[in-house]
Amino acid sequence: MTFTALQQSVNAWARRNFGPHVPPYHRCLLGAMEEIGELATQLHAMTGQSDRYDRDALCDAIGDVTISLVSVCNALGVSWIDCVTTSWLAVQRRKRPQDRNGDRGSRKPG
Repeated sequence: MTFTALQQSVNAWARRNFGPHVPPYHRCLLGAMEEIGELATQLHAMTGQSDRYDRDALCDAIGDVTISLVSVCNALGVSWIDCVTTSWLAVQRRKRPQDRNGDRGSRKPG
């Protein structure tokens, strides 16, 4: 599935399940925040602080966050892939402060 087809499919599903997007679009943002909370729960569990870690739940949370952000894009009338591409083109040119100073060894791999 292409990213454009994914965005169209998410839009159709969201409209069927939640109705049309209406200003101020807070429902989409609240949905994304809820899913980020589920992702945070799984990341917290990965650190050993909880016994609730579940790899399938982690992957589901990442997918749900993505779908929620696609819904935000749909509500605002912007292309998700255009947003991600534009952001990535800017991010990949950035250098961490340590890299600018030549200190590349301070970051843990992984």
